[in-house]
Amino acid sequence: LLIILLVAEQAGYAAHFFPNLHNSIFHGICIGYALAALIIVLIVYREWPALPTQVPVQFTIDVIGVTLLVYASGGVSTGVGALLITPMVGFSLISNARTALTCALIGTLFMLFEEAFRLLQMDTAPIAFGTVGILGLIFFGTSIAGNAAGRRTRRSEALAARTGSDLENMSELNSRIIESMETGVLVVNRDGTIRLFNNAARRLLNLKSVAAGAWLPQVAPRLDAAITRWRRGEVRDNPMLNERDGEELVPRFMNLGSQTDDPPALILLNSAAELREQAQQMKLAALGRLSAGIAHEIRNPLSAIQQAEQLLAESTHITDEDRRLIRVIERHTARLERIVRDVLGLSRRENITRSQITMKP
Repeated sequence: LLIILLVAEQAGYAAHFFPNLHNSIFHGICIGYALAALIIVLIVYREWPALPTQVPVQFTIDVIGVTLLVYASGGVSTGVGALLITPMVGFSLISNARTALTCALIGTLFMLFEEAFRLLQMDTAPIAFGTVGILGLIFFGTSIAGNAAGRRTRRSEALAARTGSDLENMSELNSRIIESMETGVLVVNRDGTIRLFNNAARRLLNLKSVAAGAWLPQVAPRLDAAITRWRRGEVRDNPMLNERDGEELVPRFMNLGSQTDDPPALILLNSAAELREQAQQMKLAALGRLSAGIAHEIRNPLSAIQQAEQLLAESTHITDEDRRLIRVIERHTARLERIVRDVLGLSRRENITRSQITMKP
């Protein structure tokens, strides 16, 4: 802008825009302001000093330079004072509300002092204090708007930083969870490129020396054939043979998202032997619960038998043979009670108490 003003002044066109132009003063101010702007560019490029120091210095230079241009061009009525709006908005964007209002006040006072100085010089040009007031209102309005926009921008930046941090933490958490899973996890593109797989998938498919980006038909052709059948709509979740040692694997397939026509596929791999072992453990657990239930049901009639045996033993009208039979009943009911108690103790997993026993030689 200063170069354009200098060219216009040298070519004689500046007088058409500024009737009360002081050519010599205007020329010197443009050169000095241009040199100062060049120094500011170098300071910004070198990033020294820090931004909190650069901004007030730059704004001060802009206020002084624009005020001198207003004076040299013939006053505020020429409209040159509007050049101060741009640096004022930039300063307001990165400052707080009080500083932004102070910035607008300083710009308004400089314009007012410029007009007052022209009045003291008894310049023949009209004094535009009303224009100064309107320009001051514009300064305050733009400063307030710029500061509000800056606050919203900083809040958005802080929110974006927090969101990015949360997403990064969530991504790391998901990666750790996937890596610690016993189920093999693979993400395969439509063209067969492996995007992701965890340690369990590496172990099940023997992919020790394979990295992400490998081609699935090359490293695991049987798995690629299985996913091809799944994409065609054929039977799913069929056990297949692993190329490593003939171990049976059970794959499960699903699409990841529906935003594209060719979404990547998520493959979950489980060892058929491990699944059978888990099923056997579930059966044993169910059998244990069933045994506990049966033992509990046996205890009720057993208690009735023991009570009847005790009542019979207290009777005075029994023979020695009856007493012998009562002792047999007592012995075997006690045995059944011990067995039921042991079964219930196993099913309840009662806490074990540690105690020391002195072993005699």
